[in-house]
Amino acid sequence: MSPTIYIRIKRHRTTWFLEANPSDSVVAVKTRFAALLLEKTDPRDVRFSIHNSQTNVYTPLEDGSMLDQLGLKNESVLFATFWISNEANAAEGKWEIPEVPEFEPLHDDEPADLKGKAVA
Repeated sequence: MSPTIYIRIKRHRTTWFLEANPSDSVVAVKTRFAALLLEKTDPRDVRFSIHNSQTNVYTPLEDGSMLDQLGLKNESVLFATFWISNEANAAEGKWEIPEVPEFEPLHDDEPADLKGKAVA
């Protein structure tokens, strides 16, 4: 049996931590993720992507792919986007653009000479 791994799923300013098996399919992880959300969400309306930091491109993952086949390991990060349906016709619409803002520290009131140093 494969050891479990933990996947981080990011969307906007929120990060979810999800336990998975390397042999899980992307759709199985999407189903568990959708169950965590406050609003009832169909897993088909969720898309996971991985981010290539060198090219700054988000690549969508295929539902039938297995996590280990994709090279996802413990602490891997996925980016979640949702289907935005057209109000007149739910089948028409578009996927959100992955958007995760850069990390910002909560407080910047440390004196400059203490930044990055442990305080006893």
